[in-house]
Amino acid sequence: MLVGGHVKAYGAGIMSSYGEARYMLHDPSPHVLRFDLERVLRTGHSIDDFQATSFAIDSFEALFEECITRPFAPLYESSRAQPLLTPFEIHATDTVLHRGTGASWKDFPVRKTALK
Repeated sequence: MLVGGHVKAYGAGIMSSYGEARYMLHDPSPHVLRFDLERVLRTGHSIDDFQATSFAIDSFEALFEECITRPFAPLYESSRAQPLLTPFEIHATDTVLHRGTGASWKDFPVRKTALK
């Protein structure tokens, strides 16, 4: 979440891992992109490694508004029909808050073949 122009860690997933929270907030490796629900739904992830990309939104209210006002069924159908996006690359439609160095995950695409 963006608080006073700084990224803060919120959410059960990130907060359940001190190591990943520290990595996302203090390591220059990960990308931080502005929250875009369609991008989030289409972005692959690894369940057993730190994430290469995280998404930041301005407030809980903005998150709730985005999730309540958008009909999810068409979003799911649309995202299923499109290719999975890699978390290792920044795409032309992304709003970049921090372009990561990739140092901690540069070999990940070589070491693992499957993203969820």
